[in-house]
Amino acid sequence: MIRAVLASLLAGGVMFLWGWVYWGFLVMALNPYGELDADAEAAVVEAAKAALPSGGVYYVPDPYSAREGEDSAKAWKAKHEAGPLLEVFYHPEGRNPMDPGKFLTGFLHMAAVAFLLALAMRKGGGCLAKYGCRLGLAALVAVVAATWVDGGEIIWFHHPVKWEAIQWVYHAVGLLLGGAVVAALVKPVAASQ
Repeated sequence: MIRAVLASLLAGGVMFLWGWVYWGFLVMALNPYGELDADAEAAVVEAAKAALPSGGVYYVPDPYSAREGEDSAKAWKAKHEAGPLLEVFYHPEGRNPMDPGKFLTGFLHMAAVAFLLALAMRKGGGCLAKYGCRLGLAALVAVVAATWVDGGEIIWFHHPVKWEAIQWVYHAVGLLLGGAVVAALVKPVAASQ
């Protein structure tokens, strides 16, 4: 079990490094964000301050307005079809993007995910005795997890395909890198007789 914990911490470090490369360089090069000039950004900020009552997630059209009866559901559907569609994650107090606590929490999240992979590889038998099979399991888990999360964002929350495709790469590659470390260091335990 100590080996699994150590492998998870090392994998968490590799995944954290991948995140630094991805967010610090690749995202900036790929530019998945829409761009606002200074005047447009100021107008959006002022409109958010004026219209949104508190921090939270807001959708336009407001899905809760459809619960007020059949007519309101039809009106909501018509607004949804006509657009625009907005998803706003609003934090009126702002946040420090370089907060060390956030980075520590992110690292611990990555190490915890790697630990779950380590547990899966320890419990497996048969082909999991071979590194290639353990790496294949990590790849499968990475693809399934990234597809579940990022595909769902496209389907259910109307995130742009370009944005989620780039996120899919980040999630799948990060998990695969962590899984490669865990696969190299954690082997299945022999089944008890």
